[in-house]
Amino acid sequence: APLWDEGADKISTELAGQSVLVGKVDCDKHGDLGTRFHITKYPTIKFVKNGVLGKKEYRGKRDADGFLDFVKEQMKNPIVEFTDLQKLNELEDKKAHIIGYFERKEDPGHDNFRKAASNLKDECEFTAGYGDVVAKMHPPSTDIVAYRPSKSRSNDDDEAYTGTLLNYDDFFAWASVKCNPMIKEITFENAEELTEEGLPFLILFPRPRRHGQHQRIQ
Repeated sequence: APLWDEGADKISTELAGQSVLVGKVDCDKHGDLGTRFHITKYPTIKFVKNGVLGKKEYRGKRDADGFLDFVKEQMKNPIVEFTDLQKLNELEDKKAHIIGYFERKEDPGHDNFRKAASNLKDECEFTAGYGDVVAKMHPPSTDIVAYRPSKSRSNDDDEAYTGTLLNYDDFFAWASVKCNPMIKEITFENAEELTEEGLPFLILFPRPRRHGQHQRIQ
């Protein structure tokens, strides 16, 4: 795979020292890995971050620059910072949000918030404010995280996370449940991704005159 090797060299050179590893697997020789990662066609490019396999395969340009751009995109800060509480009233209605109110970015719980954001950024938008900006939103020395559902689909209020941010597994499990609703809309963009998960699913085709029926099913 000359193009892949060229891309790997470019990534290693331009992102040196940033903990990015690039590898390749011969699934004919190592069929157990092909089965483990649900490889059904060649070539397939997947990425793993913070020990979690990304749901989406790489479907960009098959050249060195395309591979590099993809890795750079995955390494961007997954948290959108707000500097005015008013901005929380302007969040996109079609997306679900995990909102953090932190004293400092250096707090240990913030590291877990960032890690979860990196792994779930395709499902939820992670937003956070710091210091004086959010001082009135949480008790002193106590960081708060809340889930805000998509306002285009739900009128529910924000729901606070009641566990400790110091336990990553618990926080990630909570955020995963919130960011992955039981009912999803199938689109041209995500249909292949859903089937690649290898899970059975039930598809509802509502009649136009019965619009909103899926809300009642929820």
